[in-house]
Amino acid sequence: MFLTIKVMDKTKKFILGIDAGSTKTKVRITDDTGHVLGEGLSGSGNVSALDISTFKTNILRAVNEAQKNTNQKIYKFNAFCFGGAGIDTPQAKQKAESILKEILVADKMFVGNDTQLVLPACSTKNYGIVVIAGTGSNFYGKNKNGKEAYVGGLGGLLADEGSGYWIGRVALRSVVRADDGRGEKTLLTDLVFKKLSIKSVRELVDVVYEKGFEQKSGVAALSQVVDEAYIKKDKVAEQILIKATQDIASSVNVLVSKLQMTSDEFEVHGIGGVFRSSFPFEKKINEKLEAKKAKFILCKKEPVEGAIKLALRLLTPST
Repeated sequence: MFLTIKVMDKTKKFILGIDAGSTKTKVRITDDTGHVLGEGLSGSGNVSALDISTFKTNILRAVNEAQKNTNQKIYKFNAFCFGGAGIDTPQAKQKAESILKEILVADKMFVGNDTQLVLPACSTKNYGIVVIAGTGSNFYGKNKNGKEAYVGGLGGLLADEGSGYWIGRVALRSVVRADDGRGEKTLLTDLVFKKLSIKSVRELVDVVYEKGFEQKSGVAALSQVVDEAYIKKDKVAEQILIKATQDIASSVNVLVSKLQMTSDEFEVHGIGGVFRSSFPFEKKINEKLEAKKAKFILCKKEPVEGAIKLALRLLTPST
């Protein structure tokens, strides 16, 4: 299943960047100056969560859409970078590389975790810490000496603290606890019922155990309900978001320790849907950072920009 469009201008260089998240995949094609030629979108690009056929389909759908939007006839790319959720082990990386080589043609390629896209996208420095808090969560850091480290990022059963999935799961449990009398009454009950078009916890059981709902994106969507309840000053919702903040800050602090950055001045870049909440994540996380010269900031850039930058570096001979 190869891309078979032919090159019209053999002197022109084409760069491909792919940001493959747990919920959506974004593709960008540029020339070798970084000028954007076309973009495309599709569903999840998590190589560890999808079957091979669905993974291939989603990646190719986004790439083909981007190519169509370029108005160019492209046979192969001079370089491409793929940053994907789920690439947390050498086996997952090898799997992604093997599949991508089957469906894409390029002179040079880089395959890595989606956290590796954020630093080049959001910072002018080549060191710092990255926090992704979207459907899932992941934490990555790189110090001035080039040493790298990861925390979390191992999926909903093993990690994902502070993610949309984690927030949504705790919200569901809070609704059940409130109904049982084991927990505080909360606006989350009515808001979750409305979101899921149900009227009772017994109906909730049928919905959440229905095939497909337990997939991370279904649970993660409920994080928006938690934000809505927080805006209405619900204490349970506030406590959920406070705990998410604590978990995020704790993971950052562990990375700081691993990378011996406690005394360094650097930026912590946060990206993902969780940070679009009305809750003051930026302020609260900064209050909990143990590296006093560090600053947590919300990144306004898209990770796919980092994918393009990493792909462009492949064209530059190392010195």
